[in-house]
Amino acid sequence: MHGANNLLFGLTNDAFGYILTKVDFHSFPRYDYVSRTSMGEMTGEILIEKWLDLVRTSPRPVHIGT
Repeated sequence: MHGANNLLFGLTNDAFGYILTKVDFHSFPRYDYVSRTSMGEMTGEILIEKWLDLVRTSPRPVHIGT
């Protein structure tokens, strides 16, 4: 994740249900359906934490030549 061109491809929000952060989960009546069909209150926080870990622990590219 430290190279010139990085790509993190994953599933879109509705593949498993909506992905919400704790702040958005049941935050107002319009989000009732979205919260009910989400993966849970902590899903957004867990994904953010794990993605940042992936970025931090990914090896840096080796530059060959100049």
